Amino acid sequence: MMHKYVYPPGFISENEAIQIIYECIYPNDSKSDAYKRIRQRIRKAQLDGDLPEFSPLKVDPDIFFNWAIKSKGWGAVENILGLPVSTVVMVTGVGLESKGEVGEAYAIIDPEGDSTKIQMENQDLHKALTIKQVELEQAQLEIEAIKLKDKLHKKRLSEAGKKGGRGKGW
Repeated sequence: MMHKYVYPPGFISENEAIQIIYECIYPNDSKSDAYKRIRQRIRKAQLDGDLPEFSPLKVDPDIFFNWAIKSKGWGAVENILGLPVSTVVMVTGVGLESKGEVGEAYAIIDPEGDSTKIQMENQDLHKALTIKQVELEQAQLEIEAIKLKDKLHKKRLSEAGKKGGRGKGW
């Protein structure tokens, strides 16, 4: 049986979202048992951070159904006609950027090409990384020098203590 999304654009209630999942995935199960299972999955996904917490009256159908489609065993939700889900595809290349959504697609062609800008940014980042690596090596060498100086100082104090003096440098 083909299911159809019948709600107007905008938010739907949590009960409406659950009803859609129930009709598509669990049509032969007891309604109360299926609703409990669906609600438990929603709560678990929210606790795990896979789905944002919604107000019971304001569920964003795009976010909710994109999550539902990816949920184990709920892939059939994708076949609901008119379901408000979006798919974004990004393709980049020299001088070409393309983005698309289901039902809409557009392309932006830049004759100058963003690749030059990206290459310059990449070179700048590489220079900054190299500088930071040199600074790190210098700091490590300074730490080693301080450790050696401290070790030498401790040795001198130890020798002075054995001779009964307080040592040089104090």
